[in-house]
Amino acid sequence: VTDTAGIMTYEERQSLEEAAQAVSEKHGFGVYLITVDNFRNFTDSYDVFDGATTLYNKYNLGLGEEHKGVLLLLSMNDRDFSLVTYSDYGNYVFDEATREGMTSYFLDNFQYDEWYAGFNDYISSCDMVLADGPDKLSSEINALVGMIFLFPLIIAAIVIAILSRKMKSVFKATEAEAYAGGGLDITRSYDQF
Repeated sequence: VTDTAGIMTYEERQSLEEAAQAVSEKHGFGVYLITVDNFRNFTDSYDVFDGATTLYNKYNLGLGEEHKGVLLLLSMNDRDFSLVTYSDYGNYVFDEATREGMTSYFLDNFQYDEWYAGFNDYISSCDMVLADGPDKLSSEINALVGMIFLFPLIIAAIVIAILSRKMKSVFKATEAEAYAGGGLDITRSYDQF
């Protein structure tokens, strides 16, 4: 937890630091929080996401070789924020829908300048998302395996449907004259006794 904007007390920052560290160690995935006066002091871009990415790289954040982690950057000058994740697993677990859900969970505090409560909600939501991550991955793997077995059955059903359509004329015609079009024309007749 880095509070260069100075919006938290020392005790609040320490409490959040301990919570973020506990979540990071529990899941092996870094949870970070940075407040700045203006993100443009760190990037030439006008996009707060670029500022968050720049700070993530500048401070060499993340755990392991993949630098697995999630960062919430809050820029006070324009009251803008960005939530960025690193690593394939991080991008999978913190997908767009998850990030939107997390944002609605902690942003309501920010509108009333309740920074500590919002940051606490951010860290606890990271803990919940990371706790569900293996289950989310497992359920999607199971769905994929199910689709692998279901796909041949679907193909077989389509083939059977196509073949049975072609065979409908066999079921409709039970009399021989249905196959003789235009009437029967006998050219020879034999009577044998």
